[in-house]
Amino acid sequence: MRFALALLVCAVQAGCAAYPPPFGPPDPRATQHLIHVVTTRGPEAIAAQAELFGADRREVLSYGQMRVSVPPDHQPGVIAWPGRHPTAAENFLVTGVLQKDSKADFLRAIPEAEETVLFVHGFNNTVPEAAFQLAQIRHDFKVRVPTVLFAWPSAADVRGYLYDRDSVLFSRNDLARTLRDLTRARGKVLIVAHSMGSLLTMEALRQLALTGDHATLRRISGITLIAPDIDKDLFARQVRTIGTLPQPFVVFVAQTDPALAIAGFLTGRRERLGNVSEASDFSGLPITVVDLTAFGEEVSGTDHHQIALTSPGAISLLRRVLAGDASALDAISPYVLQEGGLADTR
Repeated sequence: MRFALALLVCAVQAGCAAYPPPFGPPDPRATQHLIHVVTTRGPEAIAAQAELFGADRREVLSYGQMRVSVPPDHQPGVIAWPGRHPTAAENFLVTGVLQKDSKADFLRAIPEAEETVLFVHGFNNTVPEAAFQLAQIRHDFKVRVPTVLFAWPSAADVRGYLYDRDSVLFSRNDLARTLRDLTRARGKVLIVAHSMGSLLTMEALRQLALTGDHATLRRISGITLIAPDIDKDLFARQVRTIGTLPQPFVVFVAQTDPALAIAGFLTGRRERLGNVSEASDFSGLPITVVDLTAFGEEVSGTDHHQIALTSPGAISLLRRVLAGDASALDAISPYVLQEGGLADTR
């Protein structure tokens, strides 16, 4: 308990640091990534820089685009967060924001591709922070298809855990509607969700199933949950309600995740889905669970909450898997949990 409280105090102190908004001009040496944004934070969440940090919940979805600059010396797994004097030559920066007047304009602006990647951020995120993480995913995993950020109204404050949990419930219909719109207009959608965003994703899929919208569920080409902050019993019931899960369905877990340790403490010491260690916890569920604990040696501190995105070794291996490298499947098999806790090396 003392360990969890110490981590919480450190996080609060870090979260209270005052920095200017992370906006600036582009640098010709940096790489620009276009992020399409859907948000329940209201129109000004995209149009006005200051409101990008807001936590207000709005009934109407807003749409836009952000350009995020990745510095030329970027190292895989590292986001060079803007400090007091950020520059595009050294930091991740938002170099452009464009609001879309309507959903139709937003959908037309997304290029046609074989699929679209939808990213659902986690707890304690501002819109720029979530956009930085998606830009890092695009950069490190060499994503060439369009990417959409679903920005739900996080309090962007480590003390706002319960507010964020309520915001997940507030936004689940909106995410379900966004999935319906994207799949109808642009075809297949691959979902990548982090932390509490995984709970929002599962709730949105559940909503689709309960309303009988199986057509949208069939257009989801795969789901990846990174360090999901979900009670494992709740997850199992969500799966049963959804029925046939989109495939592939991959869950990345780690036993060294300090954020999930705190979440477990705050929720009554219940084990979270993202830090389970026994394959029996997933018995009968049509999912692939990859334990990345061993890769945690390459990162430190809160980076253990997203090892799949912060460990250079994990990024390199997963990038090979995504590229269809047959040898990478053998390399990752020891980390795949199977019944009895053993990896399936067939």
